[in-house]
Amino acid sequence: MRERTQQLSSSATCILGLCTGYDIDGFADVRWVQYGGSGACLIMRKFTSFDKLLPDDLYYSFNSYSEEDARLVKKTYSKILNTDTWPMRSKLFHYIQQTHSSKVRIKQILDVLDGTRDDIIQ
Repeated sequence: MRERTQQLSSSATCILGLCTGYDIDGFADVRWVQYGGSGACLIMRKFTSFDKLLPDDLYYSFNSYSEEDARLVKKTYSKILNTDTWPMRSKLFHYIQQTHSSKVRIKQILDVLDGTRDDIIQ
């Protein structure tokens, strides 16, 4: 599947992000970086402290696996079907390339090791 990420991300109406670990501070499933960095439109559940990683206006979010949020996801998907998602996809793509690329992450890690930065995510 990894070799088809670019094709899937840019051709799918949207990618629905689901996984576990939402209550662990600082945890984030990396698929949002993989798919968003390949041009996807994302609907995904928010993680604890996720706002430090990704601004709310770059994806469609929900907060839990409740019945109410399931209806929200369905409503969001219906809205996306009738929306030009290109502006959001483009903004997300560029944001990830500028802030979450391997080059940026390595520099952040080296800065923490050098003592010029306190945390990788600030």
